[in-house]
Amino acid sequence: MTDLPYVPPPTHHPMGLFLCRFAPWYAVWIARRNLDGVFANGLDDVRRQLEKGPVILAANHLSWWDGQIMLIVNRSLGVTGRFFIVADRAQELSYLRHLGGITIDRVTVGGTIGGIEEAAAFLSGPGRLLWIFPQARYRSPSIRPLGLERGVSLLHRMSGAVVIPTGMLAGWRDLHVPAWAIGFAAPVTGRERFMERLESGIVEQIDALDVWFDTPNRPPMPAIVPSVIVPFENRAGSRFYLFWARLWGAVTGLFKRD
Repeated sequence: MTDLPYVPPPTHHPMGLFLCRFAPWYAVWIARRNLDGVFANGLDDVRRQLEKGPVILAANHLSWWDGQIMLIVNRSLGVTGRFFIVADRAQELSYLRHLGGITIDRVTVGGTIGGIEEAAAFLSGPGRLLWIFPQARYRSPSIRPLGLERGVSLLHRMSGAVVIPTGMLAGWRDLHVPAWAIGFAAPVTGRERFMERLESGIVEQIDALDVWFDTPNRPPMPAIVPSVIVPFENRAGSRFYLFWARLWGAVTGLFKRD
């Protein structure tokens, strides 16, 4: 591990403390309103790794929802994790720095290395969690290869943190809105064929989640945000329509001739 200066968590700043407490609650609130639950496999294994030392969660990048799911997972783990954010996005949404964002300026090598050094310094001991999306942009989970960038390999070498391949997938169960599922693979350690093994782990989790969504009698998966979505057929509008349809059928039936 490189000898790097100590970097405090974002909660050491008043604004950071407020955002790190409020944002996960908000993420759960919008997930309850818009998703058919958030499910996770292997969360206890991540928790055990965090008790031993710092952890990097390297995940595929699906959509805007990834950031909200990240906050929900952090909340379930009981940690304030950090994440990378590109420089132009950090300028546009400055509050993300207070939330734990580490700026990466991908235009220059120095800007990229500086962000990785800050992240490595943060990953200084147990309970320190950092998210990285090595694809660096939204991509369909069905695309192969995933197109991972090598910054995660450099961060792994500099920090000595455990890297856990993380697969995320949105899918439909029985309702009109999607559910979200996350799977955590076994940690990738050592330098030999690191990127190849990382990609294999992420793909393995995506494929397993795809099978889970496609299984009619799917096995239970722990819900970190249970579904509270009411099916359309049980909503007031549908019940009102069915009531009048049945009433109309009954009334018209009285006037039918034998």
